[in-house]
Amino acid sequence: MPTKHQQQAIQLYAELMSEAKVRMQWIAYAVDGKTGLDSRLVREFSYLQLRLICELIALGCLAAHGDVTSSTKIRKMYAADQICAELEKLHPNFYPKPHNQIRTGPNRSHFEDVAEPYLTRDDLKTLYAKTGGVLHKGNMKNILSGNAPSEKKFSEIVEWHRKIVRLLSIHRLSLFDGDTHFICLLQDSNTKGVRVVIANKVEDLGDGLDELKVG
Repeated sequence: MPTKHQQQAIQLYAELMSEAKVRMQWIAYAVDGKTGLDSRLVREFSYLQLRLICELIALGCLAAHGDVTSSTKIRKMYAADQICAELEKLHPNFYPKPHNQIRTGPNRSHFEDVAEPYLTRDDLKTLYAKTGGVLHKGNMKNILSGNAPSEKKFSEIVEWHRKIVRLLSIHRLSLFDGDTHFICLLQDSNTKGVRVVIANKVEDLGDGLDELKVG
């Protein structure tokens, strides 16, 4: 059974991932032309959502690893790259790991590593830095040059979005002890909402495959 502290962390993590899920959906609407916004505003809106999603991922990690992050310093941070840098010092395996889930019995599942590209820890750092640049008007030299970015297909945004979806759809966070994990499903088959549970590692099956038991 999860401890009281773990239950609170699970609830907070689910709330953060629910917000990330909504922002991911709005990026998809925007780049599909469903908002009626000018293409420049679609670009700015989408990069704002990407930036906030980076922060939600980082804050989610902070919530999940609360047992090793009692420092007041890190709890006052909001920048995704700074939070991740501090967490990595405390727990190198703090970052979410995406999986495919294979049910093997009541409350038991195999979790296999994904082959598709996903938002890695380094990707998050790169994306967060990029969004900071995009969300500024720029200097007068750039304005006078007339080189304001204009997109119609938003291919770069779509690729970032795809990587985030692959990371978060089904993922786990390994807690500090290495055997306890948060499992998060963005789309629970029953509720259609975000579901977060505690699981314990039963067996390392090799080839990127682990068996976990929920509860």
